[in-house]
Amino acid sequence: MTTSCRLCLGTDLNVLVDLGLQPIAHRMPLSKDESEYKHPLRLHYCSVCGFIQISEPIDPKELYLDYNYCFSSWKPQPHMADEVELLRGIGGSFFEVGANDGTFLALLRDAGFDYVAGVEPNPHARAIALQRGLTVHGGFLNEDLCESISSSGRFRIVGARQVLEHISDIQQYFRCVDILLEEDGFLFLELPDISAALGMGDCSVIWEEHVNYFTAELAEEMVRRFGYAPITTRAINFSGGGSYLLAQKTGHPEITFRPDSRISELVQFPTKVHQYRERLQTRLREEISHGATIVLYGVGCRACTAVNGLGLAEHIDFAVDDQVERQGKYMPGSKLRVEPPTKIGDASGKVVCLLAVNQENEQLVKSRVQTLRQTETRFLSLCSPSDIWADLDRVAEVVPATA
Repeated sequence: MTTSCRLCLGTDLNVLVDLGLQPIAHRMPLSKDESEYKHPLRLHYCSVCGFIQISEPIDPKELYLDYNYCFSSWKPQPHMADEVELLRGIGGSFFEVGANDGTFLALLRDAGFDYVAGVEPNPHARAIALQRGLTVHGGFLNEDLCESISSSGRFRIVGARQVLEHISDIQQYFRCVDILLEEDGFLFLELPDISAALGMGDCSVIWEEHVNYFTAELAEEMVRRFGYAPITTRAINFSGGGSYLLAQKTGHPEITFRPDSRISELVQFPTKVHQYRERLQTRLREEISHGATIVLYGVGCRACTAVNGLGLAEHIDFAVDDQVERQGKYMPGSKLRVEPPTKIGDASGKVVCLLAVNQENEQLVKSRVQTLRQTETRFLSLCSPSDIWADLDRVAEVVPATA
């Protein structure tokens, strides 16, 4: 267990929310009887800076055993065009930490950057990047690797997209960036933003692979602490909500943490999670009593946390997912069998479809379900930044009161 804050090194860590023993979200059993590795899934927060973190991370050897590799090219990322345009205004050279399959580096190369390179520990993703003719080093980020890379010249921009939330040593990350970057170079970060989830009591954002949790404000405070001045921060609607940040290296660290207002909101989070759990379960029981079939659409990591953390398995008739590789397997923990979406069309009577997909995909899923069914279907979002409470209200409005 980590006994000090990864961000400010403070030693006053407090439990924010405890979801108990949970399975690894990406490890899908092949049968209902298959045993599962369970781990404590709880968030802590630092009373000094307000940073949220998993202080008991899973051993990477256990976490990434037989991992279902997720490549950058698998998800539509329309916001990448804006990011490329922003960075093209600086130009020069770019180094990406966690280059994955090289999707972003290839875009920058095609946009006219003088030189692009990166590092990627996943050999499967790196192989794809190399096939694209990109320079991507293998292994994990460390000072020795960065010294070797920078011996041929430093970079104008160092970036990481959806990476820093996975890194257990933030201090080392910034030491490495300092080695790679020109003296007045630029730092680029794309990060998940849990602001909406905190406000709604949405526990689905808690994922064992994400050991660090950010808001846009906290990200700016973080880069200042390590000697970078924020220039631009923009919100993006991707994978549950996020933001990207461009900052310039100053070499003058500033401690600007403002934890008081942040912590006052944080301590309300577990109460909101409990209230949402109780209200959602009550609503599903009411739906079932009036003959509705409850279907879960999407079985990714957020769906796993929502179903297990909110105790929804007993209320769900079956789960579906578009990804063929998941069909026929079982959801971790709940052991709900994953069916193809076409099974929704076989359900008779009313259907309540629990949407456990990211907001940018919700409308597409709704349209798909509506083409499969000619009878009444209602949708209920489980994941922020969709308004999960308002969805509960909308569903309740069309359910007759219990006699």
